[in-house]
Amino acid sequence: MIDPAAVLRELVAIDSTSAKSNLPVLDVLERHVSGLGFATRRQAWTDPAGVRKANLIAQRGGEQGGLALVGHTDCVPFDPDWAGALRPSLEDGKLYGRGAADTKAFLAAMLSAASRTQAAPLQLVFTADEEVGCLGAHKLVEEGVLRPRHAVVGEPTRMIPVIGHKGYCLAEITVHGEEGHSAFPETGASAILAAGRMLREIERIGDELRAEADPLFGPPHTTLNVGLIAGGKAKNIIPGLCKLTVEWRPLPSQDARRTLGLLEDGCKRISSDRIRVEVAPLRLDAGVLVPADSEIVAFLQARAGNAPATIPFGTELPYLVQLGAQACVFGPGDIRVAHRTGEFVPLAELSRAAEILTAAVDRFAIIVNIPYLAPEEEQKDHQPRDQAELDRVDRQLPVVSDDPGGGAVELLPSLREADVSGGHIEHLRRAEPAKNEGFLAVGDIFLAEASHPAADGGAHVPNPQH
Repeated sequence: MIDPAAVLRELVAIDSTSAKSNLPVLDVLERHVSGLGFATRRQAWTDPAGVRKANLIAQRGGEQGGLALVGHTDCVPFDPDWAGALRPSLEDGKLYGRGAADTKAFLAAMLSAASRTQAAPLQLVFTADEEVGCLGAHKLVEEGVLRPRHAVVGEPTRMIPVIGHKGYCLAEITVHGEEGHSAFPETGASAILAAGRMLREIERIGDELRAEADPLFGPPHTTLNVGLIAGGKAKNIIPGLCKLTVEWRPLPSQDARRTLGLLEDGCKRISSDRIRVEVAPLRLDAGVLVPADSEIVAFLQARAGNAPATIPFGTELPYLVQLGAQACVFGPGDIRVAHRTGEFVPLAELSRAAEILTAAVDRFAIIVNIPYLAPEEEQKDHQPRDQAELDRVDRQLPVVSDDPGGGAVELLPSLREADVSGGHIEHLRRAEPAKNEGFLAVGDIFLAEASHPAADGGAHVPNPQH
């Protein structure tokens, strides 16, 4: 069994700041997962600075279905004066070091959980460049190979299951004016003064968005911030150029482009014959909100004893949702001590996280069992034609959630809803495996045939094309 504290020490000692390659930390992680019998592959690329990066996908039982545990390998920069940043130390039951909370503690808990159970399908996914835009998670979505049924995204949430967060959007506003001698104002048009008028437009947009509130979030509305502004060449030159960097964090219910449209309208109002204002979007990440009563959230809530909540910072959760997973965010540590000197994680939380993730693997890294229904000949004259018919047929499919050899139980409503409304079921067909107890990969979930004989045909299952 892997000791999570020992692994965390090993990981913290590696500098995996986003500006550096994460391959050294992947080498350590791959050594551990390979020792546990996982098959591994890397999704590699070179970032714009010429630095090699990669995602590491380790799987036991395939990359479809079951449970994925997902954590990012990169960290934010640390103060050079912090001598202990890469020298993990233990004090008062807390392990200190860069990334101890965000989010190498979760990586260590992932490995420990995987070493305590043989349940499958299980995917351990280690991503790159989360801190600079969730770039690794975005590449997983682009590739589309990983398709877990459930997922836990690691972040320091104080062991609270997190069901959502706002999005993150970034844009640069450029104000073009005309340079001139400051002693003769009529010779130019000040880009900085025009930028000041644009700041008032941004403030007005923020006030407008306050009317669209969601009490699940704090603040309960989309927020805007102008974090950078630069312009002018000299004190006696009318400035011809000024740039502003503006960010906004939209509610999940809002289109990320809504605020962008309001900014574009504001630019038009400020523009004139001698002033031109334009906005260029740099990042448009939508927010996310998953059902608070989903199976994975309810499970973590019961195990950790904490009610689900939302958070004010972004994560890789939206990308796992895009991959079709029922997911949430969860992990040891507190984000309020991350991103600063003296970052730490309580070892008691680390151990508890490993225990809870082990239980989650046993619960969700499973194969769903479809018992025998009827010979193909009995259904060949009545194929489902529309969504209503698919719903009716799907309700006839009982499922064994944990024991492939046990009796059938009622299909879980959330699973039925995901399979039908998510487009995973297109029509039914006859399954003809070599053995009555063979396994079929269907969509993003593993299905097993009935264990009793089916002499004239196999189980009727959804079309595996997805």
